[in-house]
Amino acid sequence: MQMRAVVVSCFVCLMFNSYVSSVPASAENLKIAGRWQTVEERMEMERAMEKAKAKRAALMEKYAEVAPVQQAMHVHSRGDSRSAARALEALSNAGNRTATEALGILYMEGGPNLKKDYKKALQLLYLAAASGKSIARGALGSMYYLGQGVPTDYKKAYAWFVADSDTKISLFMRAYMEEHGLGVEKNAGDAFRNYGRAAYRGSEEAKAVLGEYYYLGKDGSKKDLQLAKRNFNEAAEKNDPIAKLYLADMFASGEGVERDLAKAKLLLAEGETLVAQQRKRAAEGKLMSKVLAPQSESLLKQVKGRIASMPVNQPASAQAEDTPKAQSKAAQAEDAPKAQSKTATPNPKPVNAEPQPRSNTKADSQ
Repeated sequence: MQMRAVVVSCFVCLMFNSYVSSVPASAENLKIAGRWQTVEERMEMERAMEKAKAKRAALMEKYAEVAPVQQAMHVHSRGDSRSAARALEALSNAGNRTATEALGILYMEGGPNLKKDYKKALQLLYLAAASGKSIARGALGSMYYLGQGVPTDYKKAYAWFVADSDTKISLFMRAYMEEHGLGVEKNAGDAFRNYGRAAYRGSEEAKAVLGEYYYLGKDGSKKDLQLAKRNFNEAAEKNDPIAKLYLADMFASGEGVERDLAKAKLLLAEGETLVAQQRKRAAEGKLMSKVLAPQSESLLKQVKGRIASMPVNQPASAQAEDTPKAQSKAAQAEDAPKAQSKTATPNPKPVNAEPQPRSNTKADSQ
């Protein structure tokens, strides 16, 4: 996942370059057309042109740094990690710190024909982090958290995750450590806010956790089944196992959705497959999978047991009667006749009485 973030950053530079390149040309056209009315306007426009040119030059420099790294990563994606490492090493030795960062992550994660080397990874990532590379900082946080090449140190891991405020993985890990008091004092409020920031950056894991907060009313948060369902659905679209399992639980119990045991079983099967894949990634040392696998396994057992205990051929009407929401409605329905008998008119109208004007009150209309 860290490697994917490096590749994405390459594409962002390319997108911005085409936009900024048009700004100085537009400003020059305004200058030739003589559209400045005052000296102040002309000076302001010239300053804007200089800023745009400087920004364009910076982006061009960034592109020159990123483009060869992107080519090396393409070689890695085709299965030749060793050749990619050689290319990145040459770039790194020439002072390309994006290549240093990518090479450090490559040694941290390994490849088809490249063994993991935590010692090299640490050296390279420290060098890249010192030059301001945020992904390298998050990768160092991961290594300290998992004890890869260094003793496990949650305080140092948390410090590195805080130093990387740009990536969704670091934001999620920061929130997770604040929630569980790992390397930092437990703080439910900060954890909730950082989960929200990670979800905003596109973290499906953070969306699943937010759904859990709203579904269970966790850590004093307000229970909101509609917000829970929305977060679970968004995370489930990206194949998050925890979100799939919670949705299975919702459809099995009928909380926040119409009860549907068949759909619950389908979501449970999909969630079980995703948990198995997560278990495999955790064994490979992938950070997010290793952190969340225990919760996924526990939740799978709970939801599986709950759905297995429900009768297979239970009619839909009977299923609806079992839900807490349906039971509360039934209790209200039983109390309704009593309430009506209290508000009804005690004496019927006499047969021979003169016609009376119709009343507009609700009790008389009944």
